[in-house]
Amino acid sequence: MKLALSIILITCLLINYSNCLNNGSSKCFKLGEACKHSVSIDVSCGEHLACLPLDENNESSKYVCKPRLKLGEKCNNEVSDVCERGLNCLPSVWDDINSNYTCIEAGFAGEGEDCDSNYTCIGTGYLNLKCVDSKCKIQEFEGNDNITCEGFYNCPGPFTCASVDCENREDNCLTKCVPLKQLGSYCDQSSECLYGGICSIENTCISRYSKKLDENCLYNSECDFGLRCETTIYHYFPNGTFDYLDEINKCVPLVYSNTTNCMEEGCLSQIEFCNGATNTCYPKKKYTNDCKEAEKERDLCYASNNCFFSSDYSDFIFSDSSFSNEHSCQMKHCKQQTINYFKQCQNSYTFCD
Repeated sequence: MKLALSIILITCLLINYSNCLNNGSSKCFKLGEACKHSVSIDVSCGEHLACLPLDENNESSKYVCKPRLKLGEKCNNEVSDVCERGLNCLPSVWDDINSNYTCIEAGFAGEGEDCDSNYTCIGTGYLNLKCVDSKCKIQEFEGNDNITCEGFYNCPGPFTCASVDCENREDNCLTKCVPLKQLGSYCDQSSECLYGGICSIENTCISRYSKKLDENCLYNSECDFGLRCETTIYHYFPNGTFDYLDEINKCVPLVYSNTTNCMEEGCLSQIEFCNGATNTCYPKKKYTNDCKEAEKERDLCYASNNCFFSSDYSDFIFSDSSFSNEHSCQMKHCKQQTINYFKQCQNSYTFCD
């Protein structure tokens, strides 16, 4: 019996750590069930549910899983993920933080895209992108006409914002939208590389997940699925005496938290989320070939439809409700690919299924 159990556990680890976790008997709280409410919990109820007070007018009310709040409904900004996907809990009046918080469509439109208020534009008016004549436009910088963009959100896909012509300008560089770089090109940061690429430790645009075990790296996304980039400190002792320490980043196996009290202890924020129903940490991403394929199809669709995007944010930017809004470029042109990416790659999206 012990041998059989050991084989099952080993098989779980080899096949898919997350699947074994997700097949537990208490993966999440269901509709109407009492749930754990805490800012440290990433997921407590199912995808279309939120942990909300049973009686909204009673501060001491217990919390239960209820349908996520719809457009225009009042919300509590201290509780995460209470609005339907694609909506944000924000003050109903853009420049009045004391106004009632409601579920609003916000932060999904890039430069040149349609808007009805500053809220519509990326950054909700705080990233120098304002709604002018029903279009999101970058505001001119007073006394500096060299800056024509600030970030990837100011540029259509597949372009990014870069500093250029620095040698010929004594005051500061000119910033403008430039084409993303092909694989094999020199780079300084991942935002320069084509969708699906990443700027490696060798300053070269390479395919995501292309580094193997023990290869040098700079970012987690350089390493293949099941690996992460970590710093290893090497001690050098020339001629038998201590000389110096050298830090080298290498792709090493992913190691997950084994806590049974993630509500208090938390999880590894980059790779895990806390499940309030089980009080344990789950992997955020599904490390499967289906996920890799879904991610490639999503990136290709964004690029071919000129949706703003950045390889810097490939893993998490589109789990943000702003970018899954029905009016965003990504959802208007690539809804099927975006939702398929959620299903194939994000455990937090499907762990209650």
